[in-house]
Parts: sequence; structure tokens; C-alpha cells
Amino acid sequence: MKSQRKSSFPEQRYFWSLPPEYRSYRRVQGPLLALLGLVTVGTMGYHVLESASWLDALYMTVITLATVGFREVVEVSTPGKIFTIFLIVFGVAIVGWAVRNLLDFAADTQVHAYRRRRRMQKRINHLHDHCIICGYGRTGQEVLRQLRRAGVSCVVIDMDGERLAPLGEMDVPYLVGDAASEEVLLAAGIKRARGLLATASPDAQNVFIVLTARGLNPDLFIAARSVREEDETKLRRAGADRVVSVHLLGGRRLAAAVLRPAVLDFLDLVMHGEEVEFVLEEFRINEVCTLCGLTLREAQLRERYGVTVLGKKTAAGQFYTNPTPEMSIEPGDTLIVVGTTQGLAHLQRTAHLRPLIGGPTEPGQGESNLVKRERSKP
Repeated sequence: MKSQRKSSFPEQRYFWSLPPEYRSYRRVQGPLLALLGLVTVGTMGYHVLESASWLDALYMTVITLATVGFREVVEVSTPGKIFTIFLIVFGVAIVGWAVRNLLDFAADTQVHAYRRRRRMQKRINHLHDHCIICGYGRTGQEVLRQLRRAGVSCVVIDMDGERLAPLGEMDVPYLVGDAASEEVLLAAGIKRARGLLATASPDAQNVFIVLTARGLNPDLFIAARSVREEDETKLRRAGADRVVSVHLLGGRRLAAAVLRPAVLDFLDLVMHGEEVEFVLEEFRINEVCTLCGLTLREAQLRERYGVTVLGKKTAAGQFYTNPTPEMSIEPGDTLIVVGTTQGLAHLQRTAHLRPLIGGPTEPGQGESNLVKRERSKP
């Protein structure tokens, strides 16, 4: 099945080789080969007709085609003069043809696009701990907007090059191709990525994307979009860590808008607000975290940082909502907290915490996006 998918899109090649649709390259190749053939014929002609050495014959051919008028090194006979006339006529025509196509090649927009893609690939090669968005429809566009607001580096993959074109102005690297292809995912830096979001359509495409991505990077965090409820199980079996059902999520939000509108507005504010100072965040506890072994009361998160713990998820997957002050903090736990950006950034720096996506993978590896965002404020 994988070979059939590749054959369906034979035009897709990536940055280390010229794409087949790069026809301007072939327009240059033809006249250059013709010019090389003419030089070969001219050299052999002078060698046979005038008994010139190979070097002298090549010299005569070059000065004839170049029309520079240097001194002839052999005495040209009548057959040689006739041969020279034809050589000049064909030479001028072929050289003019080659020069015109070379100028077209240099000015061709495809050349500029190719160079731009090469530069973009170099940018991607320097990315680490980034997220890969597979599919740039309406869902993918909103995902990119939220991740960029959180300061997360992203690479976008989609089959539609025109849809991706505005990303160049947004300074977001992207690849045009099939996100289910190993070649494309490797070009997107999947080995160095922190997360992948499959937002393509239909669901079958997301299944292929998740399956391929999981095989290339077993430690990758993968979230996938699902339209049909029956496809959620397939996506999880393929290796997705999270599956979001579009219709199910939309239905729940509609119901919440009627039943608990204030709660919904508050969650939208703390999770998606553009200028809000009060945000919802989650932190994973690692072995070097200074909070390890302490209880929530001993950690004094509210007193020291103005941060409130709303929930805790253990390494085994057990979830505790509104945890008690006597509950301990252990390595592998995930804390769901709410607080100001200043308080969360201060907590992250002093306690060596990191968010699930967008922070350094190891302590001391650099600042997380939360800390960078706080420091960038005037």
C-alpha cells in the first residue's frame, strides 16, 4: 500500500535533488549538450581534414566558435575552409540558443523557488524540540496560531503548495508533500521533534501519518484529529497519544455554552486569551526538580509563586482533581496549575520544571518558551 501512495504523487521530491517539474533545468541541458557535440565534431574534423594534432584541432574549433580571430595554427585547405564555414554557422546558432536559455534559467521563478526551499530546509535542519503540523486546513491553521502564540517552533506539511505560500511571509518553515511519506517526515526533522499534530483530511490520511511517524520516532508525542468516531480507535492503535474528535469536542463546547457559559468563557480566557496574564499550564516533574519528595503544602506554590494546583496526574496515569495539601510530588507526575505568567516563569526557573511541549527536554538545555515569553515583555 505504501508503494501505491508513492506512485500516486511521483512529482514530489525534496531539497537534496531537483524536482522533475523543474523543466528549466532541461532547457539548459539541451543546448549545452549540443555545444559539447559541436566542439567534438569540430575537433575531429580539423584532425582528419588538416592532419592537425588533437590540441591544435581543439584550439581551432574553440577560436572558430568564439569568433575571437586569433592566429590559425594550421594552414586551412579548401575542404577545411568549407568545414569552417559550416562550423561557424552552426556554432553561432547553438551558442545563441545556449546563451538565451541560460539567461532564462537564471531568471526563472522556479530557480528562485528552489533556492528558497533549500534555504528553508537549512532552517529546518537547525530546529530542535519543534512541532510538526501535518495538514494546513482550518484546523491546522488554528493549531499553528496557538503554538506560535506559545512560542513553539513549528514545521508545516501539506500537499497544497498554494495554501502554504503565505507561511513564507509569516517566517514559518514548511514542506510541500505527503506527510505520510518517511522522506518528508525526515526532512521535517521528526527525529529531533518534540510533537506531531496530524490535522489532515480524511481520517485515513491521519492514520498513515501517525503510523509512519511512530515508526520513525517512538518517543514522539503525537496528537491526531478525528472526524469519524470509529476512527479514533484506529488512530490510537497506529500510535497516537491523543485523539481529538472534532464533532465530539464541538458538541461538548456547544452544550457548555448553554449550561456553563461563564466557565467556558473563563477557560477560553486562560487557555487561548491573547493578552491575559492569568494562564493555565502543565508541568512534568523530572528527577532533578526541587519539588520532588515534597507535599503540596511543603512546596508552598501559592505562597511563593502565586500558583494554584488544580490537578495532578501520576506516572501511572491516575488523575487527581483538587489534590489535598498532603499529596506528595513524585518524579513522573504532571501538575496542572494556574497562575500569572510571571509566577509560572519564576516557578519554572527555580524548580527546574518544564512544560509538556515547548520547553527544553533536559534541565540546563535552555530556557522554555514560557520563560522566554516572560523575559521578552517590556
